[in-house]
Amino acid sequence: MRGFIYLNVATPVNAEGVALKVKGFEKVHWREKRSRTKTVQNADGTTQTEIEYYYVDHDGDKSFFRCKVSIAKFSGKIAPGQYAFAFSFFLPRDLPGSFSDSGPEHSAKVRSLYCALNDPDCLQM
Repeated sequence: MRGFIYLNVATPVNAEGVALKVKGFEKVHWREKRSRTKTVQNADGTTQTEIEYYYVDHDGDKSFFRCKVSIAKFSGKIAPGQYAFAFSFFLPRDLPGSFSDSGPEHSAKVRSLYCALNDPDCLQM
């Protein structure tokens, strides 16, 4: 994998460097419709059987790859300016390809995320 991280610094920033976080994960969700029989007593004392339908939700997730790659080191501050950091590294050969599918009662996806550490979304990885 190779690319560039572009950084635009308007005011000096305290930082030790720039790093790239990479995460591969899968998520799945499906809803199962089930039924159960229920006996209800009527006002006249008789009983009747009713079928009640309900749903059971299933969720799962799995992280299968996670790494942090150091791209550049700084001595404490990044001066204002525009920067481009080239990077290149190998991903493991056995990573699954991306996949996404959804329907009215299911969804599934396999994805890889790539972000630089100065990206707020990256802090949640």
